[in-house]
Amino acid sequence: MTTMTCSPKELIKNTSLTQEEIEKLTPEEIAQLGMSWEQIGSSVLVRRTDVRQDIKNLIASWKQFAGSLIEEKPATDGTLDRTAAAKVVLKRLHNVENSLAGGDLYRAIYESLLLGTNIHQLGIIDNESAIAAGEESIKGARRGGRLRSAKIRIRNREMAQEFENSQGGRMRPTALMAKIGAKRNLKRSASINAVKSGLRELKRRD
Repeated sequence: MTTMTCSPKELIKNTSLTQEEIEKLTPEEIAQLGMSWEQIGSSVLVRRTDVRQDIKNLIASWKQFAGSLIEEKPATDGTLDRTAAAKVVLKRLHNVENSLAGGDLYRAIYESLLLGTNIHQLGIIDNESAIAAGEESIKGARRGGRLRSAKIRIRNREMAQEFENSQGGRMRPTALMAKIGAKRNLKRSASINAVKSGLRELKRRD
């Protein structure tokens, strides 16, 4: 199975250890990571995941992350800011711990599923400014693209109208198109394409 190291834009990185990295760890380092090993035969060791320890490590990691986002001056108007979202995550983690401690596995699973939504929500809020700025940039680029497209269509129609008004002389059609485009600093091929596009536009309008 191929190991995915990061997301396409490298915003998400996989920090899991490879098998080669695991084999280089000392027993103390393995214990700190919540890993355990099982011996098969006289010389073969295989990794056995300590699920309970993994859960404790994950809960501790999410607690640390959520706690780091609690601000000194949170919003007081009901806005779901970082502090409010972080407190929801911490409360959900507390519910997971209590459910596990009480042996209510169904409740623990239920709380864990809801926790995924809360963490996703917190991640969005934590990056809300950057996300909003990115969306605004995209909207601005689209607006700019539409304006440029509209200006080009107007230019092409003007060139096509000039072409129609100038026909009847000895100049070949493509040469006339190139001459009209040269006034607008267009190369020969671009001029011909622009006039033809404008002629199609004029024909549709008629």
